[in-house]
Amino acid sequence: MFNSKIRGNNLKRVSIGALLMFVALVASSEVRAEEEERELVIPLKTKYAPQEREAILGFDIAHSGEAAMSLGYIQDQAAQARNRIFLLTLISIVAICLLTFALLRKSVLHPIQRLSGVTKLVAAGDLTQRAEVTSTDEIGELASSFNSMTDSIQKKNEELQTFNEELQTTNEELKSTTEELEATNEELKASNEELE
Repeated sequence: MFNSKIRGNNLKRVSIGALLMFVALVASSEVRAEEEERELVIPLKTKYAPQEREAILGFDIAHSGEAAMSLGYIQDQAAQARNRIFLLTLISIVAICLLTFALLRKSVLHPIQRLSGVTKLVAAGDLTQRAEVTSTDEIGELASSFNSMTDSIQKKNEELQTFNEELQTTNEELKSTTEELEATNEELKASNEELE
C-alpha cells in the first residue's frame, strides 16, 4: 500500500494516480531504514495550494510537507507495471502479426488465387477470360502480361481459324474442279471409244 505521513503516524491510502503525481512533484528524496519496514521519504515541494493538493492527492500535506511509502509497495507496483507492459507488448505484437497476415492475404493471396482461376479457364479453352488488374505492383504486372498473352493467343487462334476456313473453301473448290475434270475425262473416254 502507498501510505503518507501526516501529523505523526496517521497514515492514509492513496491511489496510483497520486503516486504518479508524487513523481511529478518530487524535488528530492531520501531513503531511511526503520526497524521493521523500509520507507521512501519524499519531501514535497509544490506550487499548488493546500486545497488543490488535497483535491489531487486525496489528503492534505500542508502540516508535514513530506510523504512516505513502503519500498515493498513500490517494488510490487513496479512489478505489476512491468507485467502490464509485457502483456500489452505481447498483445500488440500479436495484433500487428494478425493485421500483417490479413493485409498480405488481401493484397497478395487473393489476386494470385483469382489469376490462377482465370488461368485454369483459359487452359480449358475459354480464351475470352481475362485477369482482373487491380494494382500496378508485380501481381498487377503479372495479370496484365497474362492478359496480353491471352489476347495474342486468341488473335493467333482467330487467324488460324480464318486460314483453315479459306483452306477448306479452296479444298472444296479443288474437289469440285477435280469432279468436273473427271466428268470431262469420262466424256473424252466415251468419245474416244466411239471414234475407234
